Amino acid sequence: MNGVEYINNNNQIKDIIINNLGIKSLEGRPKIVEGKFNCSSNKLTSLNNSPEIIKGDFDVSWNDIKSLNNSPEKIGGDFHCGYNKIKNLYGITKEIGGSFDCSSNLIISLEYFPKEVKKSINISLNQITSLKNLPEIVNGDLKIHTNGLNSLEFCSKIVKGDFSCFGNNLKNLIGSPKEVGRDYNCSNNKLESLEGCPEVINGDFSCYSNNLKDLKYRPKEIKGIFHCRQNPELKNIKQQIIKYGIKAWHYISNEGVFYFSDIEKEFTIRREKEKILLKKAKILKIKKEINKNDYGISL
Repeated sequence: MNGVEYINNNNQIKDIIINNLGIKSLEGRPKIVEGKFNCSSNKLTSLNNSPEIIKGDFDVSWNDIKSLNNSPEKIGGDFHCGYNKIKNLYGITKEIGGSFDCSSNLIISLEYFPKEVKKSINISLNQITSLKNLPEIVNGDLKIHTNGLNSLEFCSKIVKGDFSCFGNNLKNLIGSPKEVGRDYNCSNNKLESLEGCPEVINGDFSCYSNNLKDLKYRPKEIKGIFHCRQNPELKNIKQQIIKYGIKAWHYISNEGVFYFSDIEKEFTIRREKEKILLKKAKILKIKKEINKNDYGISL
């Protein structure tokens, strides 16, 4: 097999690099690869004769592979199989020690999804219509953008990196992760409401190019940029941001670009008034409870 092989100190094959060689078969491969195996950008149509165990990354992207049958039993690092012609996940490796990227294929379902992916997951640019079988927790980025999703039902609940669901057919964010470690991008959908989004965004929140009419179901805190431009029916944006208490570092809207410092005074006054009203409402509720239970006290 032409290419480059790197040998470790125990005279074992560590890394195998055979990308961009026009290879049509993996015949003659070793059963165990101590490091990474890169056979991307070739003319492979299947994973027949692939190694049984790869302790590093396995990259078979940019081929003509139609099936993941005969994938390695175990991959210690990342598994890249994007930019192929894969229609389903049947036969996929069950344990992936790094990230999993199957983007830019023809996948319509997450049936047979790996039992364990320890880092990021990228299933974008497919034809997926349901997120069933995604793990509850993703220890990295979760990219599900540019599919055929009408709903975030069955989506992971905790994403420790970026979350991108842009370019789908979503009308709301119900089913969304409740915790996202960095950026959240739900732009270029058909969103009429932000209902379901997390309360706190630890990076940027992008909801531009949608059909939003108001910001009622907003994140309460965005530690980066709030980008809501190109929502034609979204009016009085600055006042809505103040009204609904959307605290961000920087805002990008159809009404211009501004910083939190530009609205901080109005924002703070509004919050103080809300606290006073809430306190009064609590006192009124207590009075009603006392009168209702008739303790012999009249207030």
